[in-house]
Amino acid sequence: MYCTHEPCYECSKMIIQSGIVTVYYSETYGRNSGLENFGYCGVHVEQVAR
Repeated sequence: MYCTHEPCYECSKMIIQSGIVTVYYSETYGRNSGLENFGYCGVHVEQVAR
């Protein structure tokens, strides 16, 4: 999945439930980040340059 900002906590839960295994984003979200959820569930997350 490609998105402009790192997914928030609620979005990360939906991404995990949908079965997506890799997420790419360019901007940090700052608060209420869902990155920790991805680590628990084995979803690969990578920040890419614009």
